[in-house]
Amino acid sequence: MDSDLWVSRLAAAKRQFFNHHNNHLNAHLEMLIAEEDEEEDEDDDDGTGYPCPYCYEEFDFIPLCHHLEHEHYTQTAETICTICAENVSGDMLRHITTDHEPLFKIS
Repeated sequence: MDSDLWVSRLAAAKRQFFNHHNNHLNAHLEMLIAEEDEEEDEDDDDGTGYPCPYCYEEFDFIPLCHHLEHEHYTQTAETICTICAENVSGDMLRHITTDHEPLFKIS
């Protein structure tokens, strides 16, 4: 009789452990799927990005200005503005911040 009680308790403990483990695993998997969905949403090309005129990496407007300031501050070669397609010789950051100033308000 004692062995039946022990077996039933062991079976109940196993069920409880596996239910808890499965619930924890499912919650973790749902969290990973949600994070992956958020990353896909961030990677979606919704047409609001602006390519860097030097390296063509895509940024939102203000991050593009920071990128130009930190990565391409020494480049003064004539290039085409990727926002307005104007030939710019000299300081691309100055051109973007003065000629495209209204985009600061949108960003």
